[in-house]
Amino acid sequence: MTFSLDLRRFAEKANRSLDTEVRGIVLELTDDVVLRSPVDTGRFRDAWTIEGLWQPGAMPRSGSVWIVNPMDYGPRLEYGYSKQAPHGMVRLALQRIVSKYGT
Repeated sequence: MTFSLDLRRFAEKANRSLDTEVRGIVLELTDDVVLRSPVDTGRFRDAWTIEGLWQPGAMPRSGSVWIVNPMDYGPRLEYGYSKQAPHGMVRLALQRIVSKYGT
């Protein structure tokens, strides 16, 4: 085993760890958004999806992940239409994640 091989293995492990951490933060944010979503029939809450979620090691550092809800009334709910979530869901969940993990 050479020194360069050891460094490569360390880098691969660090990359997997970073991917795992980022994936965990994305899932935590998504869970928070879903739980904050108002419920009438449950369609809106059930419609949240994560797009661009990568396989470990496959996403470049500049990649993006989106938390998406295709329901056309989502923006109204986010900006105060619902008495169950008068301050929205996404902005509050994102604010909590940023305060917990930084920018």
